[in-house]
Amino acid sequence: MDVKSNNHGTPLHEAAKKGDTKAIKELLKAGEDPNVKTDDGSTPLHAAATARHTEAIEALLGANADPNVEDLFGYTPLHQAAREGHTEAIEALLGANADPNAQNNAGYTPLNTAAREGHTEAIEALLKAKANPNLKDNMFGNTPLHQSAGENNTEAIEALLGANADPNAQSDDGWTPLHYAAEEGHTEAIEALLEADADPNVKTDTGYNSTPLHEAARWGHAAVIEALLGANADPNAQNYDSYTPLHVAAEEGNTEAIEALLEANADPNVLTDDGYTPLHVAARKGHTEAIEALLGANADPNVQNKAGDTQLHVAAEKGHTEAIEALLGANADPNAQNKAGDTPLDTAAEKGHTEAIEALLGANADPNVLTDGGYTPLHQAVGELNTEAIKALLGANADPNVQHNAGWTPLHQAAHHNHTEAIEALLGANADPNVQHNAGWTPLHQAVRHGHTEAIEALLGANADPNVQNNAGWTPLHQAAHHNHTEAIEALLGANADPNVQNKAGYTPLHAAAEKGHTEAIEALLGANADPNVQNNAGWTPLHQAAHHDHTEAIEALLGANADPNVQNNAGWTPLH
Repeated sequence: MDVKSNNHGTPLHEAAKKGDTKAIKELLKAGEDPNVKTDDGSTPLHAAATARHTEAIEALLGANADPNVEDLFGYTPLHQAAREGHTEAIEALLGANADPNAQNNAGYTPLNTAAREGHTEAIEALLKAKANPNLKDNMFGNTPLHQSAGENNTEAIEALLGANADPNAQSDDGWTPLHYAAEEGHTEAIEALLEADADPNVKTDTGYNSTPLHEAARWGHAAVIEALLGANADPNAQNYDSYTPLHVAAEEGNTEAIEALLEANADPNVLTDDGYTPLHVAARKGHTEAIEALLGANADPNVQNKAGDTQLHVAAEKGHTEAIEALLGANADPNAQNKAGDTPLDTAAEKGHTEAIEALLGANADPNVLTDGGYTPLHQAVGELNTEAIKALLGANADPNVQHNAGWTPLHQAAHHNHTEAIEALLGANADPNVQHNAGWTPLHQAVRHGHTEAIEALLGANADPNVQNNAGWTPLHQAAHHNHTEAIEALLGANADPNVQNKAGYTPLHAAAEKGHTEAIEALLGANADPNVQNNAGWTPLHQAAHHDHTEAIEALLGANADPNVQNNAGWTPLH
């Protein structure tokens, strides 16, 4: 008769699910198999156990239903009864020799299942039948005590501990029941475990290598922290990142946790392997209340990490103005330099944090300190194209003419980026438009190279000299011609740039344009009386250049301006050769 219904169960499954003992007995008498399975491997006994029908269970067991049969997931009827917390069903199954230590596919025993659900009476019944409280599951290596601790099932914890459950058993990741309870903030569970000599200083094996105190600090469970500290948890234990619980609490901004740890003499100046104090961590995250709590416990605001960064550097990098103000109020040094020579002001300027810059300047940060590369905060602000920061620094007497190690002034940088507002602000603060960097380039050279017409006009309007030659003798006009920046050429010529100046190789701007075949540039130069017959050091005229590179339009333009096709270079070659 084992005909399955539409829900993949036989009539016997349906009767067991409903607890219809009369129907069960009739079906069994008619020859139904008490161990028949559905598609997922469940027997009528599974169904009765899940539905909490004790009489149905007894009827099936009386017909030799197997109490240890497993479904496809490895669950026995005892697992189901344990999950439901049905003590009578558990006792009936155990009385029929159900295995209290059977493990499903994930390695969970009925005791794991009952512990997870907090069914204390079920736990006690299983323990009485010699269920092993220390068996670990296959998924995470957790014992039933881990489960109960994570769920704060205090009665279950006490029952398990009373059956010699190991309070220091570690999961596959090294977590003890105390770690689970600490993470969740279960103070009662913590106290029960500590009373059973759970070790508060065990570290996890993988991940953060944290103690229960680290976990409590991470989640801000102040009451748990106090309980752990009362059991001699080490407030200065370091995890994988060499963070103490105080570092962890500071990173999360858990002020109550910080205060509890400090009251237990946690060291506010302890260093990680990279030299970070808890105050560094709080400053980096901008946790002002945490900063104030640490400073109130005499945390040193001027400790430098291995990179030389103080807490003020890390707050400035992130633009945490309130954190900066709190640190400055505790006499943090605004001019401390890290190993690259950066001050907090450099860091704030480099990241474009205007409010941070203003706070630091208000505390007498020096706007002209040089980094190892010779950069000032003004260089950094210009590099970030931050006009407000530039104005704030100039307002604090930042020197606009400082040259870094390669000779660039902030004006060179602004011209390079075509940052017109910055150029005007710098020129308004008496930036010199004719300073040459190490290769001899002026800001005008920089602007012209990239064809930044607005920057060119702003510089020329401030009397930038269009005829300054770089170390190779190139003027801005040479560059404009070389790159065919016609608008730049016209602007330079309009400011009296010399179209016939020669560089150290004897090239005029017309040579530069002819070599590249830039006809528009050639025409603009010729229109300003550029001489088409000037010879460079090798005797080449612009026409030689155009002919050599087969620039037909350039040749025609030069010939139209009376370029001599018969001039010979030093080797005796004419353009025709």
